[in-house]
Amino acid sequence: MRSTTFVLHTFIALLLGATGAAAFTTGAETAKLVANETAKLVASDAEENDNFGISVAISGDLVVVGAWGNGDAYSNSGSVYVYNTTDGGASWNQTAKLVASDAEENDRFGVSVAISGDLVVVGANGNGHAGDFSGSAYVFLTTDGGASWNETAKLVASDAAKSDFFGDSVAVSGDLVVV
Repeated sequence: MRSTTFVLHTFIALLLGATGAAAFTTGAETAKLVANETAKLVASDAEENDNFGISVAISGDLVVVGAWGNGDAYSNSGSVYVYNTTDGGASWNQTAKLVASDAEENDRFGVSVAISGDLVVVGANGNGHAGDFSGSAYVFLTTDGGASWNETAKLVASDAAKSDFFGDSVAVSGDLVVV
């Protein structure tokens, strides 16, 4: 008799046509794939057109979710929500909301996000420091497991120009950041 192996993975997926992001677990048994929603992530201050879930990233017990349309500071200035789990992904709690220290209208902060350990990188491709949509990226650091975050750097291209959209995608591994 052939034995089967059950593998459990946790990942974040977007619910198409809905505001929010959802956490799913998948199990693979032989050639069978089953996905079950385990949690739905919702911003504590969700509003229409925030674009919550436009970008998501996960590292360990932390998830970051971008919402570039959030207008708490200015219209489309954007924000990023941080969630943690203490029960293996069965439930997620919002622990922080990140915003750029120099937020301006149409920055689109949160259009891209990345996380590795205690570092979060956030793209803001609409930031206009060198002309409309020249773009930037922000680096945040936590020293308390994700309960609070400090903005430690704003990254801009050395040759920044209008419509570069720098920050359209970001990545981080350890302390190496790529924009």
